[in-house]
Amino acid sequence: MDDEHSTSATMAMATEGLLWFGLGVGCVLAYRLTVHQLESFKAQCEIPPDETRETVDKATENALKLDTLATLSRGVNYNLSRAAIRIIAERAVADDTLPTLLRRARSLRRAPRRSALKILRFLILGKPKSDNYYENDNDHILSKDSEVRLHHPSVFKALVTACTNSLPRTEPPHPRLGDDVVAIPRDEESEAYALESLRALLRRGGPDAATRALQAGLVRYMRDIPMPSPHANIVSAFNDREYQPGNYFLYDIHDWLLGHDETGEYLKQLKRAGLFEQSRLASMEPCSYRTTGSFDHEVQMFQQSLGEPYPASAAALVEEALDAASTSATPVWDLLEQQQEPREQEPPDQPESWVVV
Repeated sequence: MDDEHSTSATMAMATEGLLWFGLGVGCVLAYRLTVHQLESFKAQCEIPPDETRETVDKATENALKLDTLATLSRGVNYNLSRAAIRIIAERAVADDTLPTLLRRARSLRRAPRRSALKILRFLILGKPKSDNYYENDNDHILSKDSEVRLHHPSVFKALVTACTNSLPRTEPPHPRLGDDVVAIPRDEESEAYALESLRALLRRGGPDAATRALQAGLVRYMRDIPMPSPHANIVSAFNDREYQPGNYFLYDIHDWLLGHDETGEYLKQLKRAGLFEQSRLASMEPCSYRTTGSFDHEVQMFQQSLGEPYPASAAALVEEALDAASTSATPVWDLLEQQQEPREQEPPDQPESWVVV
């Protein structure tokens, strides 16, 4: 009797174990089958890229004339306007156009220099870049490849040269003005456009940005800035707690370089340029924005003091930059039209404002 009961119990346990095993195998198979079906459904729902359509779209963009793009950019259709200005921006940084833009930014003449710097500012500034910045085609001005071109050393050189050419200087006698020496006043607006663009490149350009700015002659430009008494130079003025800088973009660039990996090279160049005494080298520390109110507020006040409308840096989003480009008195397409025309030999750079001294 006991043997029969034991045998029945053993068979029941074996049957129960077999059921649990079968249930486990069934669950695993169901899981694998579900995953396979979901992946298959996802693959069926995906729309593969149309190589032909992309090629046609690119060819169509290249065939659009600048007059057509200019008309579309001023149109009431927001999407078409944005798309047209993005095409214009891409053409502005093309290999055959960007050198012309940089050459105009380095000009000694105020009008072409200022217009070129406005375009560079439009191309450089925008919403901060992130990993998902380029996922939405409607959120950017330039593609990744095109934006890399704006971090080339030649762009840094053009911006620093524009700053230097914006400083006051004297010109030799001109035939139209007789034998008198000509004094060219300081172009603070061009200088501000260039410094704001340089500041943006430094902050988002990676570890090589500071090196490129220093190689472009940033310290030489700082050495040439005229400073009233009692400050011997711009660096000594920045170290004065009572000093209110006249250009907050340069103030921020100086502060940023003092806290960067290239601080040692920056200090060496400052020393060679004679911008401050050797005894102050060891105690040189980043500035702490010793200004009234916040730094952003001071920047906005500085921008408002310029002679023409100058949007606040805090509002330099892509949408506003696109609108500014489409309504600018010197839009990008004007520059591109000049690039397409046969190049003539340029006359010597002559300033627009003459002051006899």
